[in-house]
Amino acid sequence: MKADTRVVIQESISGQVNVTPSTVEGTGWGEDCKVTVTVDAVDDELEEGLHFVTLGHSVTDLNGAAILLSDNSTLAASNVLVKIHDDDIAGVIIEESLGVTSTAEIDDTDKDLFGETSFSFYYEDSYKIRLSKAPNDTVQIEVDTVATASDDANQLGGLVSNEEIALRTTPRIQANVRASESATPSNSTTLVFTTQNWHEWQTVYVSAVNDDIKEGVDLLNFPSQPSYLAKIQGPLTIAGSDSPDVPAVTDPLMMPGETDEPEFEVPEGYTVDQSSYDAIEEDQVNTLIINNLDVRGSLASVGFLAADNFYGMGMGQNIVISGTAQRDGIVYGDMNLILFNLGDGVDNITIVNTSEALHYLYW
Repeated sequence: MKADTRVVIQESISGQVNVTPSTVEGTGWGEDCKVTVTVDAVDDELEEGLHFVTLGHSVTDLNGAAILLSDNSTLAASNVLVKIHDDDIAGVIIEESLGVTSTAEIDDTDKDLFGETSFSFYYEDSYKIRLSKAPNDTVQIEVDTVATASDDANQLGGLVSNEEIALRTTPRIQANVRASESATPSNSTTLVFTTQNWHEWQTVYVSAVNDDIKEGVDLLNFPSQPSYLAKIQGPLTIAGSDSPDVPAVTDPLMMPGETDEPEFEVPEGYTVDQSSYDAIEEDQVNTLIINNLDVRGSLASVGFLAADNFYGMGMGQNIVISGTAQRDGIVYGDMNLILFNLGDGVDNITIVNTSEALHYLYW
């Protein structure tokens, strides 16, 4: 079958990347039916900052007809999102392993099981940092952990003791960092980039601070990242109320012997906030907030605002899923208020048509 299968790779925005090969068919599949596709950024003189391109895959036979599977569904391939860093604008590139940085506390008695040779056994994680272009001089990046509380006191009332509340709501250093496996973990570390090593990845190792506070699973803020609408490669549909395209929540899936009581009984000694009991959906203000902040570059981000759709701004376009073309960007309905936070970047927005919703643009 592979000799009769053709895959065409098409970028959503032309002139941004080179794809080799862009078409795979016949003997191009090789004996193991695998192909390595090389993607290179086009180095132009436009100051675009960080931007994105979607690579779509069209799967057909050699005559251009769709290939049907045994269940009569269409053979399809997923899209690939390509992140492009601009070498015309100085910046810092951060890459997390598996897309998230995760660690856990561990007792000293458990550390003794592994010895003191490696922190990798201590549920330590890491992420990588490099520069986006060569600097004119040596650059130092300070990585500091910030004292953070585990919980909000308002969320703990009646659940734990006052002493436990004081512990969990007191800001404290909860994670340590270091720049090499041989270094001692601390609440700060320094990375040094020169004109020679600016393009080389440097690793930051992160380990949890083990304390006597019962925090459970805790999430701390990773270094803030820019808000790019271009990360939305669609389709994204937001409905303010009932939608014919979204099914209602069905009956709960319960364990054997479990019951679904019609009325929730508040356990003795606990209180429940009842401020939202009388909320009426029809009287609420459905608000959509669209952020395109911290976008750098002299090239304008071009967007189009319609009554039920906002597209452009580098968001995915010409997306085809299972042979069906999708609407670009953000599609919304039954919204009362739409806020656009556009930051300091250069933006060019065309009003295609208006709606009854209120639109506010901040820049």
